[in-house]
Amino acid sequence: MIDDLEFDRKLIGLWQLTRIPMLKAALNGTKVEFTWQGGRKGKPTVSLPVPMFIQLEPVEIMEVVENAIQERDGVHAKQWRSDFRGFSKNPLT
Repeated sequence: MIDDLEFDRKLIGLWQLTRIPMLKAALNGTKVEFTWQGGRKGKPTVSLPVPMFIQLEPVEIMEVVENAIQERDGVHAKQWRSDFRGFSKNPLT
């Protein structure tokens, strides 16, 4: 299972990389379910098994969520990526 600290760190990393409106994650049994403001009410945009969530880095989770939003809701979610101009290294490259 995943501990709260590890779960929180991954989500904080994810929220630093993207500004998807009202992006939320919830632990539901053996899955981490992601929802966002523009998604279908009552249904997660994407669900990841906990072991897969643990293995992925925040940038990889972001790509999974962005692709799910594109496929499911027809919205180009990359438009909400954070702007890293002025930083010495862009984590998205």
